[in-house]
Amino acid sequence: MEKLLFVDIDGTIAHDTGEISGTTKRTLKKFKNIILTTGRARSEVKKICDELGFRYFISSYGTELYDNYENKVLYNLTLDPSVILKVYELTLDNNLSLIAAIEDKEIKITKENYICFINNVKQCMIKGSNEKLNVLRKKIKELCGIKYQRDNAYENGYYWFSILPKDANKGTAAVYLMKLLNVDAKNTMAFGNDANDIPLFIAVSGNKVAVGNSCEELKRNATIIIGDNNTDSVEKYLQCIIS
Repeated sequence: MEKLLFVDIDGTIAHDTGEISGTTKRTLKKFKNIILTTGRARSEVKKICDELGFRYFISSYGTELYDNYENKVLYNLTLDPSVILKVYELTLDNNLSLIAAIEDKEIKITKENYICFINNVKQCMIKGSNEKLNVLRKKIKELCGIKYQRDNAYENGYYWFSILPKDANKGTAAVYLMKLLNVDAKNTMAFGNDANDIPLFIAVSGNKVAVGNSCEELKRNATIIIGDNNTDSVEKYLQCIIS
């Protein structure tokens, strides 16, 4: 059977601008067995899958597996509502913004709506100054049942980091799909660039392909290292598979 190809988006097939080139899209369309596996929210990934014709995708860093043909959630993990409430109180005390990923939406939590949006939260993104985020991270460590997705990142004029359910990762969601489709791990491969792709690399038994701009930790877990994301290196690798 054809291999399942688990493919990260940002920093892997997308350029640093966040866009996927037309060349890469045309090549991706030739594969119906690609599973986009990303930190992006469902609504963003769904648009790409609609365009490229892919059925399954993993979003929000592995908290959700979605069947795009049936418009159905196959697997998901959520944060405990009591944790969300505590995190919201901490962000309020420190004048930080809290964005919650719920279903296919990203919602800013405020004094007016917080009681309505503490359930079914897949991940939270906390935005603000780097100094305040570092203080908040120390306080959040006292909470149980969560984990950090990454160190503080800088984007569009602000710093941010995400928190997830403690068992959420791309590899766990990938294994769930393999079992659902009765696909052996030896018939899978993965493409990535960041530390959050390590569980995915561990889950697959085929080639683990890191782009050249990957973090060193991921490169140590890779079986193949190719060029960087800005030169459409994954597209070139896939063309080799076709030929």
